[in-house]
Amino acid sequence: MNEGSYSDTLVKVEIAGARKALRYIMIIVAAVTLLIGLAIFLKNPGLFVIILIIDVLLIWFLPSTKVEFEYVYVDGQIDFDKIIAGNSRKHIDRVDLDDAVVVAPEGSHVLDSHKNLPLKNYSSNRAEDNHFWFVINSGENGNYVVKFTPDERLIEEMKSKSPIKVHTEK
Repeated sequence: MNEGSYSDTLVKVEIAGARKALRYIMIIVAAVTLLIGLAIFLKNPGLFVIILIIDVLLIWFLPSTKVEFEYVYVDGQIDFDKIIAGNSRKHIDRVDLDDAVVVAPEGSHVLDSHKNLPLKNYSSNRAEDNHFWFVINSGENGNYVVKFTPDERLIEEMKSKSPIKVHTEK
C-alpha cells in the first residue's frame, strides 16, 4: 500500500531593511511621545492618557521582525503558511505539482522563458540559500511563479512524484 509522501519545512525569513527601519522609527516615536507625556502629566493628565493610548497602539501595530514560512508537502501538494512572531499563523497559498509547468533552482536556464511572470515570494530572502521557482499554470489567470526555499527532503519528495517537472541543476 502506497502511503504517499510528506515533508514539512520551516524557513526563517530575513526581513528587508525598510521593514526593520520602520520598526525602529516606531519604537523611537513611542519612546519620545511617552517622555513628552510624562513631562506634561502634572499639567494635563487627560493629554497623558491620550499619549499613552497612542503608544499602546504603536506598540500593538509594531511590525514583527520574526517571520517564518512553513511548507507542508503532502503527496504532490504544497501548502504555504506564514508564521509571524511565532504565534500568528496564516495560510497563504496552496500549489499542486499537477499544475506545475516546471520547478527549478533560481537562475536555472530551464526558467529563462518564465522570468517575466508575476512572482509570489515565500522564500527566506537570504542570498546564500538555494531558492527554487515553482512555475504554475493557473488556467484562465495565466502562469505565475512561487519563489521558495525548500530543503533537500522536499526537493526529493517532489522529484519522486514528478521527475519530469522538477529540476535540480542550474
